[in-house]
Order: sequence, then C-alpha cells, then structure tokens
Amino acid sequence: MKIALVYPPFADATQPYSSLPALAGYIRHRGRHEVALYDANLDSVLHFLSRDFLENAASRITQIIRE
Repeated sequence: MKIALVYPPFADATQPYSSLPALAGYIRHRGRHEVALYDANLDSVLHFLSRDFLENAASRITQIIRE
C-alpha cells in the first residue's frame, strides 16, 4: 500500500513539522507500506512569495487604486 502524508498549507511556516516525518519513519520501520511526504505548506509559501506572484499582485493593486 502507498501512503501520502501531506502537511497542509497555511500553517506556521517558521516551524518545521516533525510529526509527519516521525510517523513516516515509524511506518517505514514496520516495513509494510511505501510512504511519501509532501509539504504543501512550503509550496504555498514559495508560490505566494515568488517574484511573478508579487509583481502581479502589485500590478493589480496599482490598477485598483488608479480606478
């Protein structure tokens, strides 16, 4: 069986989430399942702080202010 453990977005990005890696280690140690970890929180932070996203947001805000 394949198991995906997902750390949800919009959580505290300043603290690493240790529960899911610990759970994955336990499951792998038991040797019965394949485990994949996915940090959706990191992906969302990187997306919202990307240059393209911020430039687009600044452009939209400027446009709204000028209307």
